Amino acid sequence: ENSGAGRRLADAPFGDPAGVRLGGTYSDAAHPGCVRRILLSGSTAIITGADEDGKPWKVKGQVQGRSILVDFTAKGGPKDVVATWTGLGLRFPDGNLWTKK
Repeated sequence: ENSGAGRRLADAPFGDPAGVRLGGTYSDAAHPGCVRRILLSGSTAIITGADEDGKPWKVKGQVQGRSILVDFTAKGGPKDVVATWTGLGLRFPDGNLWTKK
């Protein structure tokens, strides 16, 4: 009897690949009102946004399971930043959270 319930659990949204959740639009707690967008192409993540100065930026990342290894050097930041999916958004090593919209 449990095999049916097990199959339903396997088909539930939390069983989907992480990529389904990682792509989309986020709000950045460290930069209120500054939207971040993540576009996935295979295991590559293209992340775009603008900070308070309004100047657009684009960085790349590599999806690894439920995390993205982001290279922020294109906007003057560090190279290997791991952002991890929390269920609500992406948590960065400095504690910042990008909340999925």
